[in-house]
Amino acid sequence: MSIPDILKILLLFGVGYLVYKFVFLTLFRFRQYTKQGVKAEYFPLIGSFMVKQQTNFKKHNDALYDLKQLAVNEPNLKALVRNFGATPVVILLDPALKKDFAHQHHLYEVADYFGDFAKIFVSGLVGAKGDDWKKQRKIISQSFHFEFLKENVPVILNTTRQKLKELSQKSSLDNVLILDEMEKITSETVGKIFFSENLSNYNVNGKPVGAYLADTLENVAKSFISVGYLLLGPKYIEKGLWASHRKVIAEIKQLEDTCRKILTDRKNAKVQSKDLAWYLLETQKNPNEEDRISDDVIIANYVTFIMAGTGTTAFTLSMTLYALAQNPKALEKLRAEIKEIYDPMQNNINIEKLNKMDWCTAILKETLRVYNPAAFGPAFRVATKDNKLGDLEIKKDTIVGAAHIYSFFHSKYFDDPFTYKPERWIEKPNVSEVFAYTPFWAGPRNCIGQHLAMIEAKIMLCEFVKTFDFELISNHVLKMNSMKGYGPDDKMPMNISRKTDL
Repeated sequence: MSIPDILKILLLFGVGYLVYKFVFLTLFRFRQYTKQGVKAEYFPLIGSFMVKQQTNFKKHNDALYDLKQLAVNEPNLKALVRNFGATPVVILLDPALKKDFAHQHHLYEVADYFGDFAKIFVSGLVGAKGDDWKKQRKIISQSFHFEFLKENVPVILNTTRQKLKELSQKSSLDNVLILDEMEKITSETVGKIFFSENLSNYNVNGKPVGAYLADTLENVAKSFISVGYLLLGPKYIEKGLWASHRKVIAEIKQLEDTCRKILTDRKNAKVQSKDLAWYLLETQKNPNEEDRISDDVIIANYVTFIMAGTGTTAFTLSMTLYALAQNPKALEKLRAEIKEIYDPMQNNINIEKLNKMDWCTAILKETLRVYNPAAFGPAFRVATKDNKLGDLEIKKDTIVGAAHIYSFFHSKYFDDPFTYKPERWIEKPNVSEVFAYTPFWAGPRNCIGQHLAMIEAKIMLCEFVKTFDFELISNHVLKMNSMKGYGPDDKMPMNISRKTDL
């Protein structure tokens, strides 16, 4: 047999394997769900999970457009199944199913999307498994008590004021990228809360750590959209066969090195205040090795909190300002509340008084409904065994997650759901189904920093509105992408000006 004949056979074998794995095997797995009445959406090779979002973005400027429309056109859907390569992805829509998923979290674990080259993203609280997760959650939860939140209000306030002062001193305030400015504040705030350090001196390739991390995550996500990755998994990227893969690996290494430098400096500084790093470092004094948390896990949790506390809060604030720029009455009412409640506090701002700002709270809750950065979440997890969510049988190795945005735009739970209406949270502050509105997820694996995030968002919003007038640039078209969280693809450019009536 000649070499060309052997090559032809190998080629036919390869094509046959691709057809088997990405067509026949995938459709067979789909059958396990379609026979239960689950709506199926299949696309060969790369899969409908990614293709749907890319198509939505190109056609409608909104990566999650179809899920909003499903809430209108198919209001009784409980779940749908898409594919990520050959793997089924069950997307939960019904609040009752989401509730079961939240409370049966022990039957699921974060999929090994990243491999060894990017363990920094999944070694922290979000990706930890079993007893390791329980240990991390117990230790980290100790720092999120009321006194810890109370002590960090001045940190948030002073950081916000300093960054807004720097912004106001720029030579031009036209076409300001609001998302970038919000990330500067949230990144610095998370760093100080975590390490009690001024992190403005730490940059990665000239970018703040939070902004660099967001860009790196986007590049990692892009690396996953390939047949090579779907066939070979993380090893395909780790081999560094392509320049883009080598670039991603180098970016992650730079991020990890910078975070390790920050941790080393934090240790050497011998800070007395009980920041989050303090609680984690204290475990290293434990005589029982199993109860200690390593430097690698501390760094992974720092990255976790940057991801959770920098990008999501920055997205939320950017979209809040976008909504207010189009709703002058809502903005006017917020300014009135600031003048009545927030301004008299001066520098004596505290949690109790922030909680009295009902209109500010309503605005943020409405933003988290319409423009939630985690609208397609929580972190998708893989079933470790066959199980049931309600009447839905989930097979082992199926990826499962929730599309909150479906219920957020469902008329059963929200009147006039496509309209931005903060007043709905004043008139009817509670949703009929608890799991129909879970902006920070729920159950044992809910967002541990959600109260801190809301305090941070309130202070940042009030300080920005106090300091600046703002408007969208002319002919602005909102484009919502989902590559690094659901948020503005263009970083929300605005024209701003310093208020004269301060």
